[in-house]
Amino acid sequence: FNPNIYNKIYNFLKNIILSILRLKIHEHLILRNVISNSNFLILASELQASFCKNEFNKSVAVLTDPINSIEYVKSEIKYNNNNQVRLVWEGTEPSFMQLRTIFEPLKKVYSEIDFKLILFTDIFQKKESIELFNDLKENLDVEHVHWNIDNFQKTMLKSDIGLAPIDKTNPFNTSKPFNKLLSYWAFGLVVICDNISSYKYIVNKSKGGLISNNQLDWIRNLKLLIKDSNTRDKLRINGYNYAWDNYNENEYSSKYLKYIDDLF
Repeated sequence: FNPNIYNKIYNFLKNIILSILRLKIHEHLILRNVISNSNFLILASELQASFCKNEFNKSVAVLTDPINSIEYVKSEIKYNNNNQVRLVWEGTEPSFMQLRTIFEPLKKVYSEIDFKLILFTDIFQKKESIELFNDLKENLDVEHVHWNIDNFQKTMLKSDIGLAPIDKTNPFNTSKPFNKLLSYWAFGLVVICDNISSYKYIVNKSKGGLISNNQLDWIRNLKLLIKDSNTRDKLRINGYNYAWDNYNENEYSSKYLKYIDDLF
Protein backbone atom coordinates (compact mmCIF):
# COMPACT_ATOMS: atom_id res chain seq x y z
CA PHE A 1 0.00 0.00 0.00
CA ASN A 2 1.42 3.37 -1.01
CA PRO A 3 0.93 5.87 1.85
CA ASN A 4 1.05 8.76 -0.67
CA ILE A 5 -1.88 7.45 -2.72
CA TYR A 6 -4.36 9.87 -1.13
CA ASN A 7 -2.14 12.85 -1.91
CA LYS A 8 -1.76 11.64 -5.49
CA ILE A 9 -5.52 11.19 -5.94
CA TYR A 10 -6.14 14.63 -4.38
CA ASN A 11 -3.63 16.33 -6.68
CA PHE A 12 -4.95 14.51 -9.74
CA LEU A 13 -8.54 15.63 -9.10
CA LYS A 14 -7.45 19.14 -8.16
CA ASN A 15 -5.50 19.53 -11.39
CA ILE A 16 -8.55 18.49 -13.41
CA ILE A 17 -10.67 21.13 -11.69
CA LEU A 18 -7.98 23.80 -12.08
CA SER A 19 -7.61 22.93 -15.77
CA ILE A 20 -11.32 23.57 -16.23
CA LEU A 21 -11.00 26.89 -14.40
CA ARG A 22 -8.06 27.94 -16.55
CA LEU A 23 -10.15 27.27 -19.67
CA LYS A 24 -12.52 29.93 -18.26
CA ILE A 25 -15.51 27.60 -18.28
CA HIS A 26 -15.99 28.96 -14.74
CA GLU A 27 -16.90 32.38 -16.18
CA HIS A 28 -20.05 30.90 -17.66
CA LEU A 29 -20.88 28.50 -14.83
CA ILE A 30 -20.30 30.85 -11.95
CA LEU A 31 -20.65 34.43 -13.17
CA ARG A 32 -23.53 33.91 -15.55
CA ASN A 33 -25.56 31.19 -13.87
CA VAL A 34 -24.95 31.90 -10.21
CA ILE A 35 -24.21 35.61 -9.86
CA SER A 36 -26.75 36.70 -12.45
CA ASN A 37 -29.50 34.82 -10.61
CA SER A 38 -28.56 36.04 -7.15
CA ASN A 39 -30.31 38.81 -5.27
CA PHE A 40 -27.48 39.56 -2.87
CA LEU A 41 -23.76 38.74 -2.95
CA ILE A 42 -21.24 38.51 -0.12
CA LEU A 43 -17.71 38.89 -1.45
CA ALA A 44 -14.33 38.60 0.26
CA SER A 45 -12.70 41.77 -1.08
CA GLU A 46 -13.68 45.31 -2.07
CA LEU A 47 -12.48 44.81 -5.64
CA GLN A 48 -14.54 41.65 -6.02
CA ALA A 49 -17.59 43.48 -4.68
CA SER A 50 -17.02 46.47 -6.93
CA PHE A 51 -16.77 44.23 -10.00
CA CYS A 52 -20.00 42.38 -9.23
CA LYS A 53 -21.84 45.58 -8.41
CA ASN A 54 -20.79 47.34 -11.61
CA GLU A 55 -20.87 44.34 -13.96
CA PHE A 56 -24.10 42.76 -12.73
CA ASN A 57 -25.85 45.61 -10.90
CA LYS A 58 -26.16 43.53 -7.75
CA SER A 59 -26.47 44.39 -4.08
CA VAL A 60 -23.18 43.41 -2.45
CA ALA A 61 -21.42 43.23 0.89
CA VAL A 62 -17.81 42.53 1.83
CA LEU A 63 -17.10 39.88 4.45
CA THR A 64 -13.74 38.13 4.68
CA ASP A 65 -13.54 34.58 6.03
CA PRO A 66 -13.03 34.43 9.80
CA ILE A 67 -10.41 32.66 11.88
CA ASN A 68 -12.43 29.48 12.34
CA SER A 69 -12.26 27.06 15.25
CA ILE A 70 -11.60 24.06 12.98
CA GLU A 71 -8.24 25.15 11.59
CA TYR A 72 -7.14 27.63 14.25
CA VAL A 73 -6.61 27.31 17.97
CA LYS A 74 -5.81 30.48 19.86
CA SER A 75 -2.59 30.00 21.77
CA GLU A 76 0.24 32.13 23.08
CA ILE A 77 2.63 33.59 20.52
CA LYS A 78 5.76 31.48 20.26
CA TYR A 79 8.81 33.72 20.15
CA ASN A 80 11.90 32.50 18.34
CA ASN A 81 14.88 32.24 20.68
CA ASN A 82 17.04 30.61 18.01
CA ASN A 83 19.49 32.42 15.77
CA GLN A 84 17.86 31.30 12.54
CA VAL A 85 14.65 33.18 11.67
CA ARG A 86 12.03 31.10 9.85
CA LEU A 87 10.04 32.49 6.93
CA VAL A 88 6.99 30.65 5.66
CA TRP A 89 4.93 30.71 2.50
CA GLU A 90 1.63 28.81 2.63
CA GLY A 91 -0.63 28.10 -0.32
CA THR A 92 -1.58 25.82 -3.21
CA GLU A 93 0.67 24.85 -6.12
CA PRO A 94 -1.09 27.22 -8.59
CA SER A 95 -0.25 30.12 -6.25
CA PHE A 96 3.30 28.89 -5.67
CA MET A 97 4.60 30.74 -8.73
CA GLN A 98 3.93 34.02 -6.90
CA LEU A 99 7.21 33.32 -5.12
CA ARG A 100 9.03 33.80 -8.41
CA THR A 101 8.36 37.54 -8.03
CA ILE A 102 10.50 37.69 -4.87
CA PHE A 103 13.10 35.07 -5.74
CA GLU A 104 15.84 37.66 -6.35
CA PRO A 105 15.14 39.59 -3.09
CA LEU A 106 15.19 36.32 -1.13
CA LYS A 107 18.46 35.28 -2.77
CA LYS A 108 20.02 38.71 -2.15
CA VAL A 109 19.07 38.76 1.53
CA TYR A 110 20.16 35.15 2.08
CA SER A 111 23.61 36.01 0.73
CA GLU A 112 23.97 38.37 3.70
CA ILE A 113 21.74 36.96 6.46
CA ASP A 114 20.92 33.38 7.43
CA PHE A 115 17.27 32.30 7.46
CA LYS A 116 15.13 29.25 6.67
CA LEU A 117 12.30 29.34 4.13
CA ILE A 118 9.45 26.92 4.86
CA LEU A 119 7.24 26.06 1.87
CA PHE A 120 3.95 24.75 3.23
CA THR A 121 2.22 23.60 0.08
CA ASP A 122 1.26 20.69 -2.17
CA ILE A 123 3.45 18.09 -3.81
CA PHE A 124 4.77 19.83 -6.93
CA GLN A 125 3.38 18.46 -10.19
CA LYS A 126 3.99 21.10 -12.84
CA LYS A 127 7.27 21.73 -14.61
CA GLU A 128 7.40 25.43 -13.73
CA SER A 129 6.70 24.69 -10.06
CA ILE A 130 9.44 22.08 -9.93
CA GLU A 131 11.88 24.47 -11.59
CA LEU A 132 11.10 27.24 -9.08
CA PHE A 133 11.37 24.81 -6.18
CA ASN A 134 14.78 23.67 -7.43
CA ASP A 135 15.94 27.27 -7.81
CA LEU A 136 14.88 28.04 -4.25
CA LYS A 137 16.55 24.91 -2.88
CA GLU A 138 19.80 25.63 -4.70
CA ASN A 139 20.04 29.19 -3.39
CA LEU A 140 18.35 29.13 0.03
CA ASP A 141 17.87 26.96 3.10
CA VAL A 142 14.47 25.48 2.18
CA GLU A 143 12.17 23.07 3.98
CA HIS A 144 9.17 21.71 2.05
CA VAL A 145 6.26 20.62 4.26
CA HIS A 146 3.41 18.91 2.40
CA TRP A 147 0.15 20.69 3.12
CA ASN A 148 -2.43 18.89 5.17
CA ILE A 149 -4.66 20.00 8.00
CA ASP A 150 -2.74 17.97 10.57
CA ASN A 151 0.46 19.90 9.80
CA PHE A 152 -1.19 23.31 9.62
CA GLN A 153 -0.92 24.52 13.20
CA LYS A 154 2.44 22.87 13.86
CA THR A 155 4.05 24.39 10.76
CA MET A 156 2.72 27.88 11.39
CA LEU A 157 3.66 27.93 15.05
CA LYS A 158 7.29 27.16 14.28
CA SER A 159 7.50 30.10 11.83
CA ASP A 160 8.25 33.79 12.40
CA ILE A 161 7.51 35.72 9.21
CA GLY A 162 4.67 35.04 6.77
CA LEU A 163 5.28 35.93 3.12
CA ALA A 164 2.48 37.11 0.82
CA PRO A 165 3.92 38.04 -2.59
CA ILE A 166 1.54 38.81 -5.44
CA ASP A 167 2.14 38.75 -9.18
CA LYS A 168 0.52 42.10 -9.87
CA THR A 169 0.78 41.66 -13.65
CA ASN A 170 -2.28 39.38 -13.37
CA PRO A 171 -5.42 41.48 -12.67
CA PHE A 172 -7.08 38.47 -11.02
CA ASN A 173 -4.42 38.48 -8.29
CA THR A 174 -4.96 42.13 -7.37
CA SER A 175 -8.55 41.39 -6.29
CA LYS A 176 -7.52 38.78 -3.73
CA PRO A 177 -8.90 39.18 -0.19
CA PHE A 178 -6.63 39.44 2.84
CA ASN A 179 -7.50 36.08 4.42
CA LYS A 180 -3.91 34.80 3.94
CA LEU A 181 -2.67 37.63 6.17
CA LEU A 182 -5.27 36.81 8.82
CA SER A 183 -4.09 33.21 8.72
CA TYR A 184 -0.51 34.26 9.41
CA TRP A 185 -1.53 36.64 12.18
CA ALA A 186 -3.72 34.04 13.85
CA PHE A 187 -0.56 32.07 14.62
CA GLY A 188 1.44 35.10 15.73
CA LEU A 189 3.49 35.68 12.60
CA VAL A 190 4.52 39.07 11.29
CA VAL A 191 3.68 39.65 7.62
CA ILE A 192 5.55 40.97 4.59
CA CYS A 193 3.26 41.42 1.60
CA ASP A 194 2.94 43.07 -1.78
CA ASN A 195 0.92 46.23 -2.17
CA ILE A 196 -2.57 45.36 -3.40
CA SER A 197 -5.61 47.19 -2.09
CA SER A 198 -6.90 44.55 0.33
CA TYR A 199 -3.44 43.85 1.81
CA LYS A 200 -2.67 47.55 2.18
CA TYR A 201 -5.99 48.17 3.91
CA ILE A 202 -5.61 45.43 6.52
CA VAL A 203 -1.91 46.02 7.22
CA ASN A 204 -2.58 49.70 7.82
CA LYS A 205 -5.48 48.83 10.13
CA SER A 206 -3.65 46.15 12.09
CA LYS A 207 -0.08 47.50 12.10
CA GLY A 208 0.86 43.85 11.80
CA GLY A 209 3.37 43.86 8.98
CA LEU A 210 5.24 45.64 6.22
CA ILE A 211 4.09 46.42 2.67
CA SER A 212 6.42 46.11 -0.31
CA ASN A 213 5.93 48.13 -3.49
CA ASN A 214 8.89 46.68 -5.37
CA GLN A 215 11.86 44.35 -5.03
CA LEU A 216 13.97 46.93 -3.17
CA ASP A 217 11.19 47.19 -0.58
CA TRP A 218 11.17 43.41 -0.25
CA ILE A 219 14.92 43.42 0.40
CA ARG A 220 14.65 46.22 2.99
CA ASN A 221 11.66 44.66 4.74
CA LEU A 222 13.17 41.18 4.83
CA LYS A 223 16.43 42.49 6.26
CA LEU A 224 14.65 44.58 8.89
CA LEU A 225 12.38 41.84 10.20
CA ILE A 226 15.03 39.12 10.10
CA LYS A 227 17.59 41.25 11.93
CA ASP A 228 15.40 43.22 14.35
CA SER A 229 13.56 40.91 16.74
CA ASN A 230 12.03 43.85 18.63
CA THR A 231 10.31 45.22 15.54
CA ARG A 232 9.34 41.71 14.47
CA ASP A 233 7.74 40.94 17.82
CA LYS A 234 5.96 44.29 18.08
CA LEU A 235 4.32 43.87 14.67
CA ARG A 236 3.42 40.23 15.23
CA ILE A 237 1.64 41.10 18.49
CA ASN A 238 -0.29 43.86 16.68
CA GLY A 239 -1.39 41.48 13.95
CA TYR A 240 -2.25 38.66 16.35
CA ASN A 241 -4.44 40.86 18.55
CA TYR A 242 -6.15 42.56 15.61
CA ALA A 243 -6.97 39.28 13.86
CA TRP A 244 -8.40 37.55 16.91
CA ASP A 245 -10.30 40.64 18.11
CA ASN A 246 -11.89 41.52 14.78
CA TYR A 247 -12.08 38.34 12.69
CA ASN A 248 -13.13 35.62 15.10
CA GLU A 249 -16.20 33.51 14.45
CA ASN A 250 -18.45 35.54 16.75
CA GLU A 251 -17.67 38.79 14.93
CA TYR A 252 -18.16 37.08 11.58
CA SER A 253 -21.46 35.49 12.60
CA SER A 254 -22.95 38.75 13.86
CA LYS A 255 -22.07 40.56 10.63
CA TYR A 256 -23.31 37.71 8.46
CA LEU A 257 -26.62 37.45 10.31
CA LYS A 258 -27.10 41.21 10.08
CA TYR A 259 -26.75 41.03 6.30
CA ILE A 260 -29.34 38.24 6.22
CA ASP A 261 -31.72 40.16 8.50
CA ASP A 262 -31.39 43.29 6.34
CA LEU A 263 -32.02 41.27 3.21
CA PHE A 264 -35.26 39.72 4.47
